[in-house]
This record gives sequence, C-alpha cells and structure tokens, in this order.
Amino acid sequence: MTFACLSACLSLVSCADLFSTIVESDLTYAVNKAKPTDSKSKKAREKEEQQLRQEGKCPTCHGMGKTLDGRYDCPKCNGTGKITEAN
Repeated sequence: MTFACLSACLSLVSCADLFSTIVESDLTYAVNKAKPTDSKSKKAREKEEQQLRQEGKCPTCHGMGKTLDGRYDCPKCNGTGKITEAN
C-alpha cells in the first residue's frame, strides 16, 4: 500500500514538472517571438502631428505641457503645451 501511494505521488510530481516545463517553454517562445505592437502607423502619427500643429498644440506632449507620465514639464514647449519657435 505504501509503495502504491509513493508511486502515485512521484507520478503526480513528474507530471507537474513536465507540465511546468511545457508551459515555461511555450511562454519563453511567445516572449521571444513577440513583436512590438505600434497601434498607429507612421502615416497616422504624421497626420496627428500635423493636426496638433494646426491647432497650435505641441506635438511632443499633445498640448498637455507634461511628459507622458505627467511628472515633468514637456522639454519642447517648456510646459506651455503650445508650439514655440523651437518646435
């Protein structure tokens, strides 16, 4: 009886190890083959930038005057959110 119980436990452990290895290798493969996704094409970004310029907004910060994380002033417009001569 003890041998059967021990055998079943070892069997389950080896199945778990095998499953873990398969999942880990699949995840590693997926991460290595993943391509960065850029939701906007170059043409769409240029169109958006042109529209922001027409509205007088800084294209770097989209007129917000802050960096993307919102912690610092935009270096291009110095926090104004408007197009300056340097832009």
